[in-house]
Formats: sequence, structure tokens, C-alpha cells
Amino acid sequence: MAKIFKLKYLLYLLFAVSAVLVIYFLTNAGTIDMDFKANNKALGSPAVYTSLSVFLGWAYILLGGAFLLAVILPLIYMIKNPQNLKKMFVSIGLVVVLFVIAFLFAKGEPLLSNAVAVQEASSQSIKTIDTGLIATYILMLTAFSAIVWGGIRSLFKN
Repeated sequence: MAKIFKLKYLLYLLFAVSAVLVIYFLTNAGTIDMDFKANNKALGSPAVYTSLSVFLGWAYILLGGAFLLAVILPLIYMIKNPQNLKKMFVSIGLVVVLFVIAFLFAKGEPLLSNAVAVQEASSQSIKTIDTGLIATYILMLTAFSAIVWGGIRSLFKN
């Protein structure tokens, strides 16, 4: 109970610091000078640069903390429960198989377009993007199928 109590106040502190930094950023954002041609500067006063760098710095700190927790907490769980390693490796294997299938279906050819300013991309980057899109489509189809199957199954079960 004491750990939850401490965590609750830590979360309140993080939220309060974030709220103060958002207010600080927004109050200085009003000083942005949009007349670029007249002043030859994009963002006006130095206070905007300072508030933006403080705001982005805090965002990087929060992102880094979230990343560390996302990596460290599952490792601690795996050490405490080694019997679940088999399930984890099966899940990772299924994800690898999904991306291999998506990679095999990816063509790596650019779409023909009537767009005016199309930048040429390498075939490898196009194939990588195609792989991500196809994997997303497969996951969406799987999720939709599971939802439909669950609904149909519950109709016949009751």
C-alpha cells in the first residue's frame, strides 16, 4: 500500500510539472513573430526558443522514462515468472512470422502518381513502408475477424 501511495504522489508531481511547463510554453508562444520577411527571423523573441527547448526537454525526459520502464518492468516480470518465457517467445515468433509474410508480399515499387513534387525513394525504403502497411492490414483484419468471431460465438453460446 505504501508503494501505491508514493507512486500516486509521484504521478501528481509529474502532472503538475507538465502543466506548469505547458502554461509556460503557451504564454511565450504568443510572442511568435509571424512576419518573416520584415524581421528575417522565424520565431521572434528568444523567450520562445527558451520555452520551446524547456518544453521539448521535458518531453524527452518523459519519453526516456517511459522507454526505460517499458523495457525494465517486463524484464523484472520475466525474472520473477520464468514459466511465462515460453509464451513470450511464442508471441515474439508470431510477430516475426507476421512481418516475414508482410515482407514477402511487399513489392518495393513506387506507385505511379500525378503528383507534381514526388521525391524518388529507394526501393528498400518503399519495401519497408509496404511491409509496415501490409503488417498493419493483417493485424487489422485479424482484430476485426476476432471481434466478429467473438460476437458470433456468443450468439450460439447463449
